[in-house]
Amino acid sequence: MYDFDPKKDYYKVLGVAEGASEEEIKKAYRKAAMKHHPDKGGDVEKFKELNEANMVVGDKQKRAQYDNVRKWGGGGFGGGGGQWGWGFGGFWGQGGGFQVDFGSGGFGGFGDLGDIIEQMMGWGGFSQRPRKGDDVKLQLTINFEEGYHGIEKQFEYTIHNQEGQYLKPEKKTITVKVPAGIEDGQFIRYTGMGNGGIHGGPEGDLYVRVNIGKHKVWQRSGDNIVVKINVDVFALILGGTLMVDHPDAQVELKIPKGTQPQDVLRVKGKGFGKGGFFDKKGDLLVHLIVKMPERMTSAQEKLWKELQKSYK
Repeated sequence: MYDFDPKKDYYKVLGVAEGASEEEIKKAYRKAAMKHHPDKGGDVEKFKELNEANMVVGDKQKRAQYDNVRKWGGGGFGGGGGQWGWGFGGFWGQGGGFQVDFGSGGFGGFGDLGDIIEQMMGWGGFSQRPRKGDDVKLQLTINFEEGYHGIEKQFEYTIHNQEGQYLKPEKKTITVKVPAGIEDGQFIRYTGMGNGGIHGGPEGDLYVRVNIGKHKVWQRSGDNIVVKINVDVFALILGGTLMVDHPDAQVELKIPKGTQPQDVLRVKGKGFGKGGFFDKKGDLLVHLIVKMPERMTSAQEKLWKELQKSYK
C-alpha cells in the first residue's frame, strides 16, 4: 500500500512540469495554497488536494517513489511501500486536512504548510513532542491623532488549534490597546494569543504591528511634532501672534520681532510623550514659510522704496 495515489497527477494539481525543480514546486504550491485557502474563500477540497500533492512531490524521497511507481508500477518496491506506515486516506480524513493561517485575516504574513507538517511528523508517523504554536502577526493602521492620544481598537482574527491530527481554525476577538505616543512600525505583543500548541505545547504569541498614517499638516520627528505655517513678511518684521493647529487643540504661537525666514519656533511640551519628571514630552516645532506679496499698487511700491532708503 502506498502513501499516495499513483493514479493522481500531482504535478498537474500543482501546475508544474514533471521535471520541475524543488524551488519551482515550492513556489507553485504556495501560490496555489494562498489562492484556494478556505479562510480566503477558496475551495476546501481543492486545498486538500494541493496539500496532498505537495506532501508527495514536495518531498524528495516520496517524489522519487511516486515517479518510479508511475513509470514502472509497484513491482520494484516489494509489494508497495508499506514501510511508510501511513496513508493519505487516514491522514486527511473526511473533514479536511491541516489548516494554516495564511495572513491572519488579511493583515499580512504567510505560513508554509509543508514546513509545519515536516516539524510535526516523524519518519514512521506523527511526532508526539510538544511544540509551541506558531506566532500570529497582524497589522493595525491608525491615524496621526490616534497615535498621539493612544486608542483602543477591537477586531477579529484567525488562529488554529490542534484537534486530533488536524489544525482547526478558530476566530478570536481582541481589543488592542495602543499607547499614546507609539511610533510607526512598533509591535505590541500579546503572549499566548497566537496559534494553539501542538501535543500540549504552549500557545504562540500575537504580534500587532502599528502603522501610523501620514497627516497633511503634521509630521513626527522623534518626539517632536513638526508643522509648516505660511506667514507674511510683516509678521516676521513686526512680530505677532498665530494660532497653530495641534492634536490637542489650537496652540498660541508668539512670533518675536525680527524673526528670520529660516528660524524654527518652538513651543515646549507640545510633542509626544506623557510628560512628568521621568517622561519628558517633545515639542511643537513651527517652520515659518514667508509669503511675499506678488502684486503691489504704485503707492505700495513707493512705500517699500522709501522704507528701503531708510535702511541705507
